[in-house]
Amino acid sequence: MDEFQQKGWHTVPQASTLGEQQRHAFGGRMRDRTGRRASHARSDEHALADFAPADLARFTSELHQHIRETADILAEFAEAHCQASQVDNENCSWYHGSWPYLRLMDMVSAPTWHHAFYSKNLTASLRAGYHRAVVTGTADFSTPAYILKAGVDVEGSLQVNVVDRCPTPLYASTLLAERLGRTVGTTMSDVREFSLARPSGFDLICTDAFLSRFSAAEQMEVLEAWNRLLVPSGRVLTTVRLSSRPASDRLPHLAHSFGRRAHSRWEFFESDLRLSRKEIAAKAEAYALKMRTNPLLTESAAIDLFENQFHLHSWEVAEVPGELAKTKYARVVLEKR
Repeated sequence: MDEFQQKGWHTVPQASTLGEQQRHAFGGRMRDRTGRRASHARSDEHALADFAPADLARFTSELHQHIRETADILAEFAEAHCQASQVDNENCSWYHGSWPYLRLMDMVSAPTWHHAFYSKNLTASLRAGYHRAVVTGTADFSTPAYILKAGVDVEGSLQVNVVDRCPTPLYASTLLAERLGRTVGTTMSDVREFSLARPSGFDLICTDAFLSRFSAAEQMEVLEAWNRLLVPSGRVLTTVRLSSRPASDRLPHLAHSFGRRAHSRWEFFESDLRLSRKEIAAKAEAYALKMRTNPLLTESAAIDLFENQFHLHSWEVAEVPGELAKTKYARVVLEKR
């Protein structure tokens, strides 16, 4: 029995509607801003213990419910509509077509790996008046879901926008918003181009593990785009992967192991979704072979990069499960000078 089975994440409710738990998890009703180098490593368990573990379990369960009910829909949409994105400059259907299934099995990087960070900082920022939010790149609807959940107290004035080069995550975000009776604006664009059209249009940016999708030169361009998008004192909430060595090709044996893990976990979903265990294993292995990431190599390099454009409001480092192996991420709050 692996960690996935021990945690019981395969016991997601089967109901076709959100029900009462969904109302609580997403915030009440269906219709529904430290000094430099305050760095310290923390285990993920300690980080999560700071913020309502029961809230994590409830929110994760209901988010997984929505993923389960939309996985086939989003995979089929990806096959028909995916195009170039920050993940693949030609066609990202292999990515978005497998993502909902891998996400369902907790095998890919997601905001839930940083639940306490996003929940606490989004809630504090929204309550402090940061109500014009934009997600500048996302794999699915999870980051918008965190913003909508945290923004229940300011729902009337909260504006949530999602920007991505590919239509699939935009469609996913729209599905979530419709289910909750909320509104999410979507724009198909590269964030760098979008920032030229909407300068100083937002006071909050939230995006998960986004910078590692870009080369070192492009990462600076993305930070410049974030700076353009924000009003003075606007904030960025994000995570970034850290690594002790440069990014390299994913080794075939690790990809094969990733596929076998998917094959094992899929037994809990095979009866509900269209893919067989053999098909999900093939998709998982292909994902592991194709996926490329550009982590920041050291904490110091990451801090220097961020401080080139922003004030470093807060910083912490945590180890998370990772996709192929345990991985360290920096959880960062930036503020425009």
